[in-house]
Amino acid sequence: MLRRGIERVVVFVDTSTPLSLDLKRGAPLQLGQIDMFLPGLFGLEFEGMDGQYWLNKGCDVSHNLVFADGENQFWDMVQQLQHKKRSGVAVTAQSHLHVLPNEFWGLEGGTQVEVCWVYLEAVPEWHQHLPQDVRDLLSDPDEDLFQNFPHYSTVHQNSGFSLLQLTMEQVNLLSHLCSWVCEQGGILDFVGETN
Repeated sequence: MLRRGIERVVVFVDTSTPLSLDLKRGAPLQLGQIDMFLPGLFGLEFEGMDGQYWLNKGCDVSHNLVFADGENQFWDMVQQLQHKKRSGVAVTAQSHLHVLPNEFWGLEGGTQVEVCWVYLEAVPEWHQHLPQDVRDLLSDPDEDLFQNFPHYSTVHQNSGFSLLQLTMEQVNLLSHLCSWVCEQGGILDFVGETN
């Protein structure tokens, strides 16, 4: 989308990593505090995990820097997301970003983009509106069906299924949460705005 010069983007961060409220500006980034691909867009790295670390894992993130003023923009986004998570509402943030040239991804740079970040989290406000039997299933530690919800693993979430397969119930619950987040989290207003 950045290559095509899209000026307004909604980014859903559907990740197996919950957003940590312990993540602090100025402190080293630790794997497991935020989705592993977000910091690289802003030119930041996890402590002890430079480009060589990722290459050894078969994942090259060394070319992912696409946003100017990365450190400030990253931490502004994180603070907005954390504030929403603490408040128990849809975990969203908005950023006005300048796109950098990036030869690897074919970006000329020099453009601007408005981004609405949606970090998929379990939202207490959403949870309280669910039918009681669904709330009971979500809060039952012995119930495997919704284990890790909404931070499902993309690899072997369900034993006996193929690599990237979720059950109908898991997909339906994720869909319901995403729909609610779009309606209650300001996403529909964001995409409906005009310049």
